[in-house]
Amino acid sequence: MPHHNVREIKEPTSTTRKADMLLWLEERDIVVDKTLTKPEIYEVIKDFKSATRIYKLDTLMTEFGHAVLRLPPYHPELNPIEKIWANVKNWVAQRNTTFKLPDVEKLARTRFAELTADDWATVCRNFVKVEDEYIIKERLLDDALEEFEFMVNTGSSDEDFSSDDDADDQQPSTSGGRRGNQCDHDYLGVAPLFYNSDDSD
Repeated sequence: MPHHNVREIKEPTSTTRKADMLLWLEERDIVVDKTLTKPEIYEVIKDFKSATRIYKLDTLMTEFGHAVLRLPPYHPELNPIEKIWANVKNWVAQRNTTFKLPDVEKLARTRFAELTADDWATVCRNFVKVEDEYIIKERLLDDALEEFEFMVNTGSSDEDFSSDDDADDQQPSTSGGRRGNQCDHDYLGVAPLFYNSDDSD
């Protein structure tokens, strides 16, 4: 586990003893029926794990008056550090003539020292804009998907969908009839509007 994700208190897992699971819940004032089976109790625990989780790093930073912002994984476009690090790497690459590690380290330290609070603030503002755009696009996509109507071709030419209730009983199929294919086509047409962005900076 990465050092920044080390937890203050060990959390129950699916292999934890039932008594220890119940104790963990009791310590957090979470009421649960003790007659539940161990797997059922663990399902309850999973609902509360993330909400009650405390990391050692967070505790340490809080002691020094700082708050830890945890970013979603695999989204460098939402992480200002990635932009700053790219700036430093490019700057070092342009000036690295010896290709010796001590010289590279010296160049990196020089560049980091040159970056100001204003540089960081500018980068952070740009990333907040990206985040806001994602929020807007997510809502637009959610609204657009609500407009799609799914119908299923069961393969029988005699089948007659006579009511909305009948259609609701069917499962959507990606290889369905004309309406399903049209929906697939429509979705492929609008998806790039929500997910493709030229604002990589």
